[in-house]
Amino acid sequence: MKPLVSQLWPQFNADETFARCFAGVLVEQVELLRTSRKLKISLRSASPLPNELCGRLCASLAPQFEGLELTVCNYFPFETITEESLRAMIEELRDEGLPVNGFLDHAAFALQGAQLAITVPVGRNILEGIGFPDTLAKLVQQRTGVLPTVTLTEQEGKVSDLYELNLTKFKDEFTVNYIIGKNTQSFDEFVATMKSTYHMDDLVKVYQAAYERYLQR
Repeated sequence: MKPLVSQLWPQFNADETFARCFAGVLVEQVELLRTSRKLKISLRSASPLPNELCGRLCASLAPQFEGLELTVCNYFPFETITEESLRAMIEELRDEGLPVNGFLDHAAFALQGAQLAITVPVGRNILEGIGFPDTLAKLVQQRTGVLPTVTLTEQEGKVSDLYELNLTKFKDEFTVNYIIGKNTQSFDEFVATMKSTYHMDDLVKVYQAAYERYLQR
């Protein structure tokens, strides 16, 4: 029979908050990863454990396992999944080397059944290119037993905010220089720069999508 956290490490029962949060939490496995010098503690709970308390658990146990990096892997039912637990999994993937960078720092999560939709300000194509949706889905399945469908969308307003200001400034400067006869670019070069450097095509897609939604009202 697998032990409870409170049985394996009874010293934590003195902390009321910790004892309440980890009551009934099973220690599935404690695994030593020799090559990476890590100690992975797998815990099974009725709902996702708070990241802060998992961090405190690792910090408190660290002196007993000197020279090892302690990590907690939390297993819980899919129906109890939270944004915090999803962000914790994403952080794990980042620590393992998946180059998600900061694209997901301000992401919005929406879960309906087994459909997980993530809206990011920028970087959807990059995240899809590195296989992030499938990688996250498999990690969620490993922790919860359910394989979700993960889809990414890019927040149009953020794309417009990021690109439109610079594009408008460049267009205005070209117009003024054209009027006073100081242009150094041909019109074809101007259009090519608008597309390659100032993301004109991306902005057109944003406004086209908005227009199509308007027609559907």
